[in-house]
Amino acid sequence: MSEPNRSVRGAEPPQNMARILVVDDDPAVLTCVARQLARWGHTVVRVGSANAAAAVLASDEVDVLVSDLQMPEMDGFTLAARTHATAPRLPVIIMSGSFHEIGVREPGGIALVPKGQMPGALQIAVERALKRLGSPMVS
Repeated sequence: MSEPNRSVRGAEPPQNMARILVVDDDPAVLTCVARQLARWGHTVVRVGSANAAAAVLASDEVDVLVSDLQMPEMDGFTLAARTHATAPRLPVIIMSGSFHEIGVREPGGIALVPKGQMPGALQIAVERALKRLGSPMVS
């Protein structure tokens, strides 16, 4: 399991890039996703469980939540629902090997990203999430 609240940075990111919380109970996937997001210039906070993610969300400001779907403590949809109860505008992206194409689940506009289509599908989902926020981080 990874260390809670461990930040991963690529080269010094531009000031206007996003702060993204990534949660996955598989350390290899967590590391891979965090590194890719950092390569794109985002600041990444990574945690290895849904409960650790909930703790970060309660005490830290993030722009986007990227979560695995199937985790032992709670699944990604439950984490998204709990997150949206207190932060309804926070974009949530859920990754899973069981998704076959990128999509959106309502309510809440949760982006669904197939792990088999990474990193392209993840990049599209992050860009859409930041556009939805009206962020100047994307053109």
